[in-house]
Amino acid sequence: MSLITIERILNILPCEIDNDLDILNILGYKVIAKRGEFNIGDMCIYIRSSATTNISKEYHKFLIIMKNKNKVKDITGIAISLSNYPYEPAIGLDIYNFFI
Repeated sequence: MSLITIERILNILPCEIDNDLDILNILGYKVIAKRGEFNIGDMCIYIRSSATTNISKEYHKFLIIMKNKNKVKDITGIAISLSNYPYEPAIGLDIYNFFI
């Protein structure tokens, strides 16, 4: 399984423990993102929690704190906008090398 891919957002729910975040459904997994950044059906960059990139470090810190408090369960990663991705996006495309 690739660590960073382009995926489509299937559903969006508000995060009950942080008003600045949404919980997205991507590939059936729960993923966090900045509140209001995405709409259902949008494409995004899905960064799995096991990936380490400069972009995801701020989110990793949040995930570690929340998981230790047992407030966030089953979160598998983060979603970020395609706005800085310079190439034509395609669902499922592995873009890990773009971030290293």
